[in-house]
Amino acid sequence: NAVVFVAVTFAGLVRLWVGEPVSVRRPLHFNYTEAHPSTVAALGGAKRRGRPVPAGRTARVSLVLIMPKSDYNRRIGVFQVTAEAIAPNGDTITTSSQPCMLRFRSLPVRLMRTCLMGIPLLMGICTESQKVTMEVLRYKETGRRTEAIRVRLKPRAGTTDLPQLYAAEIFMTSQLPWGKELVYNWKWSFYVWTSLYMYIMLLISIAG
Repeated sequence: NAVVFVAVTFAGLVRLWVGEPVSVRRPLHFNYTEAHPSTVAALGGAKRRGRPVPAGRTARVSLVLIMPKSDYNRRIGVFQVTAEAIAPNGDTITTSSQPCMLRFRSLPVRLMRTCLMGIPLLMGICTESQKVTMEVLRYKETGRRTEAIRVRLKPRAGTTDLPQLYAAEIFMTSQLPWGKELVYNWKWSFYVWTSLYMYIMLLISIAG
């Protein structure tokens, strides 16, 4: 009973001090009536009060695009993705902009894949789409909490062509500080060895 009590108490204290990494996933719906389609993903909600990522932690935002492998998307090639972290008052906390495109596959490779995957494609088991994942933001959360993430698509210079999308979403995670991340990754080892140590010290104190 003493071992269980010590283990539960220590586990609660460690969990209270370390906390849990934050993970937020939001779907994106771009407004293609704009010249540069944009969308805003709110990070708050009725079930999540306060800041999604606690102050002092590093936030990482990844963008996931599901794109049809169409001739159109291959033809437009590179387009630009701009992402912004927005504060509650509307100010921009941080921003980044980087190019994106479908991963290149030569014509022989595409023909070979179509031949091999012909039946699954016809049966709808797989689709002619490509999932593109890219990290668009990495920053340290400060006193100004992040209220939303804005993502904008821009065509390559000299063109007006924008990519075709099946779906899009952002995935936001937080990184614990170095010390807390070490404890979190090895928490079960810490639980066992520290609980055993505390139990032995308790036995010594009782015996003494």
